[in-house]
Amino acid sequence: WTDCISSGRLIFKVYPPLVIFRRCLSILEGTPFLLVILFTQLILRYPQTPRDHVSLSVEEEVKWMKFCRDAFSFESFERDSPPDDRTLIRDVAFYLLFRYDGPDREQLLNEADNCAISKEAVDRFSEEFFGRRIKVHQSVMGFEYVDGKYYPAGMDDHNFKTTHIQKFIDNGDETYTIEYDFYMVLEDELEGNVLAQLKPEEFVNAIHERPQDFPPPFAEGRILVKKVKEDGRERYIILENIK
Repeated sequence: WTDCISSGRLIFKVYPPLVIFRRCLSILEGTPFLLVILFTQLILRYPQTPRDHVSLSVEEEVKWMKFCRDAFSFESFERDSPPDDRTLIRDVAFYLLFRYDGPDREQLLNEADNCAISKEAVDRFSEEFFGRRIKVHQSVMGFEYVDGKYYPAGMDDHNFKTTHIQKFIDNGDETYTIEYDFYMVLEDELEGNVLAQLKPEEFVNAIHERPQDFPPPFAEGRILVKKVKEDGRERYIILENIK
């Protein structure tokens, strides 16, 4: 028993705690009560190992396809090196200008004022995606900041973009690692392209059933996200964005 407990953490790196618990039931029979308590506490206190690919419904996969597509347009960063204000401003403003399709898009983008984006809108979506607001609003590459608004300068992005979720990992601590393929079709190649013609739900079914019918991905990406619950609503903030 001493050897079993002292090497317990090593064992748990190889086998899930519940599996070990079941296999040790025969050992626990007749074991002093104190040792049973110690063994149970070791199981409860040791962090759960990540589960491999979680099966997603078509609806869930479509949701994460869109999330990963948007994340790919953001700058890469590692968890211990979060993006600064300038990076967040450009990422969020670019997302609002070319990716956001929510019902309040017309209110967020003032077409009568050269598609100006308010600093409040940038703060809102910086909080939504990255869990924090902008500390110092300022002009950045592609967007001039004037009187509390961001004005885009000569940008264009009408290429078709989508993603395919390769692996969705529940890390067991309210964080999730998502690995995905990124696909892009240039604007002048959209006509007749199978990727651009399929609806998201159709794409999910087709690429699972006939992956050989699709071209290689343009790139690959990985994100680490954390589930946040606020005001009865769940959302996910990006802790790491690798591509």
